[in-house]
Amino acid sequence: MKAPRVVLASVVGLGLATHPGSGQGVTVTQTVQFSQAAPELLYAMFLDPKEHAAASRLGPVDIDPRVGGRIAAFKLNREQCAAWTGCDWANGPTSLVQATILKLVPGREIVMSWKNLAWRQAVNAADVSDLESLVTLTFSKNAAGAQIEMVQANVPQYLVRLPDGEQGPLSALVNTHWNLVYWNAWQAYIATKGRSSTLVPENGAPVPRAGDVVKAFYAAVVARDFTTARSYLGDDLVFKGLFETYHGIDAYLASLTKLMQVTVRLDVRKIISEGNEVAIFYELQTKAPVEGTVLVAERHEIRNGKISYVESAFDGRPYAAMFTPKK
Repeated sequence: MKAPRVVLASVVGLGLATHPGSGQGVTVTQTVQFSQAAPELLYAMFLDPKEHAAASRLGPVDIDPRVGGRIAAFKLNREQCAAWTGCDWANGPTSLVQATILKLVPGREIVMSWKNLAWRQAVNAADVSDLESLVTLTFSKNAAGAQIEMVQANVPQYLVRLPDGEQGPLSALVNTHWNLVYWNAWQAYIATKGRSSTLVPENGAPVPRAGDVVKAFYAAVVARDFTTARSYLGDDLVFKGLFETYHGIDAYLASLTKLMQVTVRLDVRKIISEGNEVAIFYELQTKAPVEGTVLVAERHEIRNGKISYVESAFDGRPYAAMFTPKK
């Protein structure tokens, strides 16, 4: 399974360094700039399985976006799996990358234990290491828009040969494939799909796109990160729901927090934006005491980069008990 051969020059301001690390491996460090992209969007893209897969273009991705959650990126089909040593179609793993989220700093940092099937492709089978590497992604603003610093520690250096014939020290292949699989592909995805998260007016102050504000808000909600979710809400927020209307952030977040306590999953199906208005459709599944699965449709109005007004519509019958006063 070949990595996409994307021209390295498509990444703005790429800096690379490989230097000795502690333990059995080396540390790979890369710094990549993304023109006119907010760090919060890049952070949300990484933790969103659909966006992660769409941007990287290597196959399906599963992500549980919480500390302790697992990442299985770039699932192989049966034929591809057969070509990779260590790919077990019956029992797993069947994805190129397996990782566990160790730390999240919303919008700023993701720390993961990280391993991929390349670890098992040693030319000398005796060299194979079970040592997991540690990946730290740091997201920050810069003059161009946003920057990601990637530091991957404990990367083995033994010689590997991939199924497509590519061969070299594992650390060198890891260094190359972060660019091919992630940074170049992500830069192209943002540009081609119009996914830049900011418009930069003449005064240089970034104004988030309406659709990206709603997307980032719900990425934080799914991660139960209500501090970050709050940052996308305007002080004058009005939420008009099926059962109640809330004025202000605190009242709305109190209700949303209560709902997420019984939420099994919240899957965003579609986000459509036009100007400062955004429509979002998501499937919500909840557990006892209010079990149910419904499709929710919401209209959001964005003002100065914040959500200022929300209207929500769905089949509320499974949830009426949450909002009906007890007698």
